[in-house]
Amino acid sequence: MSTVLVSGANGFIAQHVVSQLLEKKYKVIGTVRTDAKGQHLAKNFSTPDFQYVIVSNLSLPGGFDEVFQQHPEIEYFLHVASPFNFSDVDVEENLLKPALAGTKEALSSAHKYGKNLKKLVVTSSYAAMGWTYLIDKSIPDDIYIDEDSWTDIPWDVAAKSNGFIAYVASKAHAEREVWNFRERENPKFELTVVNPTYVYGPQAFDSDVTEFMGETSEIINRITKLQPDETPRRERGMCIDVRDVAGAHIIAIEKDECNGKRLLLFNASFSEQNFLNLIHKFYPEQFKNVPIGEPETTEATLTKTFWGDIHNEKTREILKQDWYSHEQCVKDVLEQIVRVRGL
Repeated sequence: MSTVLVSGANGFIAQHVVSQLLEKKYKVIGTVRTDAKGQHLAKNFSTPDFQYVIVSNLSLPGGFDEVFQQHPEIEYFLHVASPFNFSDVDVEENLLKPALAGTKEALSSAHKYGKNLKKLVVTSSYAAMGWTYLIDKSIPDDIYIDEDSWTDIPWDVAAKSNGFIAYVASKAHAEREVWNFRERENPKFELTVVNPTYVYGPQAFDSDVTEFMGETSEIINRITKLQPDETPRRERGMCIDVRDVAGAHIIAIEKDECNGKRLLLFNASFSEQNFLNLIHKFYPEQFKNVPIGEPETTEATLTKTFWGDIHNEKTREILKQDWYSHEQCVKDVLEQIVRVRGL
């Protein structure tokens, strides 16, 4: 039975990763920042095949050293943890530096002490691909984005920008470090990077359905609380079910075809009007106070996005996953919210 290290194991994506790993009979070591978070996970997973270790700050030098030294049995490392917020407060210190340092430390520790490490998979983001146009807010008519595309926002520009641009830049700079490390150090383990778009889907455990549920899950959560006189925002883009993102991480450690690849994950378009439509389709009584919006604009909100012409045919061919449909994904999110809140 192989052992997998999962960083940031209490995160939205990481909990699904851990759950699927355990279902496939892997042993899992998850890093968490506090003992309380570790105990919460251990209680939810409730199996001796899961254990947690505390890494209070992923950005500190040697943050993962002790984990690898104490657990030489680790064969796979899924580095899922990374700062994820769009705060405008000191973006260089709160977004750029932690994202880059966390990636550097994970790679360094794995290289120095991962005696039996075979593969390291890093969770990046679609944000690292093709978002250079954010700097001047001009989107080329012929923009084409695929697994070879890169966001190129200089560090000094990002450090003076808002939280969203800084977040996008942080993902690109952190991922660049992965491939630079591979070229520079020629590690004995293989590297793969997973680049999802917006990640939706149910929480791994009902106990994580809270008042605020993180940056992406919160979009649907917030819409379910809208009152009839409130207007939804105009957020839109591409998305993928969290369970498929978790599955892609596991395929990445199991299939050699993933070695050295960037896996671009998206399966559908979304808009807030689209979410409103699905809320009223699946749970009209439970959310009868939620505004209907303008259903006749749905098609325009889905197709008129600022994401560009995106292609992930190479990723789909490698993974060969049967992804959750967009409707099923949203329905499962709503079903969990209704169940937990007794609506």
